[in-house]
Order: sequence, then structure tokens, then C-alpha cells
Amino acid sequence: MNGLQLGDERLAQRFNELYWTVQSQTDRFDLSLGMEIGGKSEPMPADYLYRMIPVMEALASLEPGDFNNRIRLSSTYRWTNDQMAALSAPQELLTEVPAEQEELRAQVLLELAWARIGKVAWNRHYDDPDIQRGYEAAQKAFELTKDPLNKFTATYAMAYSLAFHVPRDNQAMLGLLQQA
Repeated sequence: MNGLQLGDERLAQRFNELYWTVQSQTDRFDLSLGMEIGGKSEPMPADYLYRMIPVMEALASLEPGDFNNRIRLSSTYRWTNDQMAALSAPQELLTEVPAEQEELRAQVLLELAWARIGKVAWNRHYDDPDIQRGYEAAQKAFELTKDPLNKFTATYAMAYSLAFHVPRDNQAMLGLLQQA
């Protein structure tokens, strides 16, 4: 992604996910507008994401126990700025994942955290309680997981959410970024 070479496939995938998550909250043009709306002659990333959604939704209804597909579907909703689906999908999934599956619950909590943070980041309603809820979901994910990538992602999500708190605590944000 962007000329950065990562030798580890899992690390590269996480980097790409974080890139799209942050990118979709800032420069949304490529991610949310199809080529017709964006006035482009070639398909844009959004076109491919929009084409994936019906297939992923069908798979989720046929195989509701495929939690990984449903987690990816939740990310896709978030990246296309479908805020309601991006929030409801991980909330529903969280009720279905058994409490003893802590790593999976941590992944779902991270999806929920990013959906909440993304909503506030995009809408710029800094008094929205979802920014605090997003922080808390990331914090809970951090506590549940033992996976270093999930710990990093949770810490990064907490730091990123602080950019949208009023007043912003730059020291706390820096501390979390150093911890990540």
C-alpha cells in the first residue's frame, strides 16, 4: 500500500485495514462515491466495495456463523460511510459471539469502536457520545485481547478517538501513540 513493503502478510493486512479506516474518515471521495457520481470513467474503490456488499450480505444470511465474513462486512459498511449499518452490524455480532471467545469479541469490539469513531470523525459532531463509547469499546478490546496486532489497533483507536474529544488531550493522545 502506498509503496510501503511489509514482509509479514498479517501485518500488511492490518496496515491496509487501518489505512482504509482512517482514509475513509478523511478523504472519502474515492471510497464513497461511485464512478458515475464522481464523474470518473474508470471504477473507483467505492465501486468495488459497493459490488461486494450484496454478496457479503447474502453469505452472512446463508452462513451466520461465519463471523470473519460478518466482521469484514462491518468494515465495508464503515468504509462506504453507511453509518447505521456500520454501527448495527458489530452490535448484533457482539450479542452472538460467546463470551469465552475473547479474541473474536475483541475484534468485534474494535469494529464497533471504529464505527463509532468514524461516525463522529465524518460528521464532526464532537459532542456525540459515540466518541466516548468508541474509546471505551477500544479499551475493552485492549483488555480482552492477547494478540499484539489487536492491542496495537485498540491503542491506536483510543488515541485517534482523542483527536475528536473536546477539549482535546494531546498528552494523553501522545501517550497512547507511544504505547502503541
